[in-house]
This record gives sequence, structure tokens and C-alpha cells, in this order.
Amino acid sequence: MLHYLHIKNYALIDELYLEFEPELNIISGETGAGKSILMGALGLVLANRADAAVIRQGAEKCFVEANFKLQPNSIVHTLMEEYELDKSEEITIRREITNTGKSRAFINDTPVNLQVLKHITSYLVDFNGQDQDQELMHPAEQLRMLDVYGNATAEREKFKSLYDAINQLEQTIEQKKQEAVQNKQNLDFYNFQYEELEKANIQPGELADLEAELQTLENSSKIAEAIHFTHNVLYEGESNIHAVLKTCQQKIDKVSMYYKALEKVSEDLNALRYTVEDIASHLTELLDNINTDPKREEFIHQRIGTYYTLMRKHSIQSVEELMEKKDTLQQKINAIETIDEDIEALIQEKEKLCKEASTLALKLYQKRRKAADALSKAIEENLKQVGINSPKLVVQSYINEQPDGWIELDSKKYKPHAYGIDSVIFLLSTNIGIQPGPIHKIASGGEIARVMLALKASLADKMQLPTLIFDEIDSGVSGEVALKVGKLLEKIAKHHQILSITHLAQVASRGNTHFFVYKDQKNKQPVTKVKKLNKEERIDEIAKLIAGSQVTESAKQNAMDLLNS
Repeated sequence: MLHYLHIKNYALIDELYLEFEPELNIISGETGAGKSILMGALGLVLANRADAAVIRQGAEKCFVEANFKLQPNSIVHTLMEEYELDKSEEITIRREITNTGKSRAFINDTPVNLQVLKHITSYLVDFNGQDQDQELMHPAEQLRMLDVYGNATAEREKFKSLYDAINQLEQTIEQKKQEAVQNKQNLDFYNFQYEELEKANIQPGELADLEAELQTLENSSKIAEAIHFTHNVLYEGESNIHAVLKTCQQKIDKVSMYYKALEKVSEDLNALRYTVEDIASHLTELLDNINTDPKREEFIHQRIGTYYTLMRKHSIQSVEELMEKKDTLQQKINAIETIDEDIEALIQEKEKLCKEASTLALKLYQKRRKAADALSKAIEENLKQVGINSPKLVVQSYINEQPDGWIELDSKKYKPHAYGIDSVIFLLSTNIGIQPGPIHKIASGGEIARVMLALKASLADKMQLPTLIFDEIDSGVSGEVALKVGKLLEKIAKHHQILSITHLAQVASRGNTHFFVYKDQKNKQPVTKVKKLNKEERIDEIAKLIAGSQVTESAKQNAMDLLNS
């Protein structure tokens, strides 16, 4: 239920704070006073498009805030959890627009995008205006209404999920088939590339090791010459370091008996001799290990060439990438070899979902056929209550049977739409002897509005929407018919909060609460204001709706009679 509406700096509204009541809230006022402005402001919190032009002249921004009291276990609670919003017994929606055109939306002070706002508010308010009457003409909307009446919404949404899943599977299957054709053409090439890499026996670190070994082989003579020179200087040449150290040690030993400190020097010289011997021995080993085999050098050249040839061929820079390429080729080959199995698995999954969808489509079809007669009777009864004395409404269905359809029932195939295999169109006759036809061809403007009202009245008990808004739904009617329209609104209001904008006294008199919209002046600028009328003020306003600006005692009496009827 809409609890309050707070508007500031919107169009001609300086600031308004309105508290609404349960049941039927009437909104009236002269043409141009601002009733449409009020609805436009409310439309902002329902995620309608924002425009900086609606900001009141001289203001930097405008905002509209609406507070709704939620029913226990409302679907809105589930949606708020889904969107990670603070859940409470109330929901406050605020929309702000700056003069730069920037718009922001909040739910319980948490910023949200318009998609989320629209989704949540669609379960809070059902807006019915003269533009919305046109929705009644669309078969898709008529089918949705039939499903609401027939308690088929859950099956409808389940079928939509299956429909989307099957369509996605069909696209995936077709894509896989195209991939299979293309990949099978490439299979020989992939196998050739993989076998070439497999034959190359690529090993991590091998290229670096080979390049290091090649450098040694290519410089073996220089290395040998350096080793020979160093070995001679240290151990074998004339006046080599090892011999010099030995001579030094001998001389020190001869005099160490006279100077004990020289014993440590003798030990150190001896240690140096052993170190030189070790180095010389190691140099000999290194020299023996130098490979000067031309065949080995040729092999290494060929092996390194293999690595670089493969890297150039595959446009990569390292052995690691080359190994990754091999793995990727293996995966591609495996995928190609198993793609037929993958396609078959997808086809089986699709067939499984199609069977489930076929069962559900039949259930929906049966529910709709059962609901169609009941809805027709309910609408006809409500049409009688709003002055169409001999209505005949037929819910005509048609099914799209096609040989390539994927819904199969009784050996027949049907191509479904998003909500089943059957579609409907509402056919109406408002006079005896006239065959029912499409509503827009049969009904006048006033009758279309009443058909919409009759339909909403029929669906009232089935809908979860707590607030219904009717913007001049009574347009085009008068007299006794207008009173019947008001009584039907009053009947719906027993189950739902209603906001009804009206110019008719008969409708206004049925309200539990009456708001009067008028235009005033503030700082020499026009301002839209709204006043909640007391009992006496209601009598005067309804009398004005009857007689115009010159209220007579007779008009007042008529107003009181309407209020008391």
C-alpha cells in the first residue's frame, strides 16, 4: 500500500506531502490544476524516464519519495533479498533529478539502477491510464491476464525458462555443428603440428643447456690454452708457484727453531701448496672434459635449429610457450574427436527439456481453456455493473502448429512462443445480435475504459498488487453508468488500495478519502497544491463536479445524496 508521497521542486509543485489511506482514494481538480503533474511525479519512482525539464524553475534539483507498506510474505521481500537490499515491513523509494540531467534512484537509501527499480515497483503499483487501455488490445497482454486469472503464472514463468534454455541449446548445437565441420577440416593440420612437436621431444631447460654447451665447443681451443697456461704457472712450468711456495716453506722451516712464530707461517705456506695442487688437478680434469668432437657440435647445432624453427613456425618466443602450444593442440584434437559426442549430449538434453516443455505446454493450454470461460463470465458480469447491458466476451485461442516445431502433443508438432503453444485474443460484443470482434473495433473509447475496469475487477482477487492507480478510467461515461463505475471501483478497493483521478461526481462520491488538486501563487509563480478534504469540503467539491463553479443548494443536496448512497 502506498503510505505517503513526498514531492519537491517538480514542475509546478513547490513541495507536497500526501498521506494516502487504504481502499479508495479520490483525486479531483480542475483541468490544468496539476493532476497529471502528480501522476508524472509518481511515475518517477516507478522508473519512468527522467527529464531535467521537470525541475521547478529556479531549483537545482527535484526529488520524489514514495513509501509503501508491504504485506506479510510479499514477493517484494524476496526481490529485496535477491538485490541485497535492506528488508523491512516498509519500502521507501526516492528519485532525484539534477538540473544537469543526472538522475539517481534509491530504495531504502541504497542506490539502485532503473532496471532494479522497475522490477520491484512492478509488484507495488499497477498503473491504469488512457495509454494503458491500449495494452488491452495486445494479444500478449491478454494472454498474461488470462494466466493471472487462471492461476497459471508459475507454469507460465517455468515455460519461459524452458523456452529460453531450449533456444540457447539450439544455438549452442548449431554453433557446435559449425565448429565440427570447420575443425574436422583442420584435424589433419592439427595432428601434423602435434606430431611434429611430439617428435621434437621438447624438454624444459634443454635449449639453454645446449646453447651453453655449444659456446664451450666453439671456444674449446681458447679454453684449453687458458687452462694449459694457468696449469703451468701454478704447477708445471719453470719457477711455478707450487715450487716457489715449497722453497719458501723450506727456508722458513730452517729458521723457525729460532723464531717460534714462523711455525704458523710454515703451516700456511703448506696449505697454499695443497690449494695450488688442488687447483692444478681440477684444471687437468676440466681439460679432459672438454669435448672437441665435431659430430657433437653438429648435433647441437641441429637440435638448437629445431627449437628455433618450431618457435618461428608458431610465432612464439620461448620453450615454455612451445610446450603450451603442444598441450593446446592436444586439447583441440581431443575436442574435435569428441565433438560429435558433445553434440549428441546437447541434443539429448534438448529433447529432455522439450518433453518437459511439452507436458507443461499442455498443462498451460488446459488451464487457459478452463480459465477462459470463467474469465469471460466474470468480465461480462462486471461489464453489466458498469452499464454495458448485453456484453458478450469470448476468449478465442489459436495454436501455431508447424512441422518443424519442438513441442509434440498427440503426434502433432507445434512451434511455441515464450509462454506456450497457444495464443489468445479477446473478442467483444456490446449489443445483442452483434458478433464478437476485436475490442478496438467493437468498443468505443468509453467502453474500452470500462472493459479495462471490468477486467481489473475480475483480476482483483488474483493479483498481488496492493495499489491500483486509475487515471480517468471513467472517461467517456456519465450519469447512471458513472455511478456504476464508481461502485465497481469501490468493490475493487475492498481488496486493493486504489488511487483514482476523476472528473465525475458519481465516482468521487464512492471514495473513502478525497484529495483536491488546485493551483495557487507563490512568489508570483503558479504552484500546484493538494488538499485532503473534510466532510463539508467533499460535499462542496462533489457539488462543483455536478454543477460547475456555481454551486447551488440543489447540487449540494445531490452531492450529499451521492455520498450517502
